[in-house]
Amino acid sequence: MGLEWGYVLHDDGIEVIALTWYDSGPIVSWDTDPLSRISGTPSLWDSNRPAPIQAPSTPLKITKPVAPAPAPARPRITR
Repeated sequence: MGLEWGYVLHDDGIEVIALTWYDSGPIVSWDTDPLSRISGTPSLWDSNRPAPIQAPSTPLKITKPVAPAPAPARPRITR
């Protein structure tokens, strides 16, 4: 089938397993910056070593969404 990677979801992150190299791998935290550089070299994904991730030179800036403006009031119809 040619599968090279396996992923196991944990409460604290994703375990990345290089199927051609190890039976288990390090856990990548859920709060890992998605702009990080991640090595695809299977030999670096050993469960006894930290995940081979290099943080980006400019970290991801997280901003809170702007709250929507309140809906305009409906005009009252009087008779």
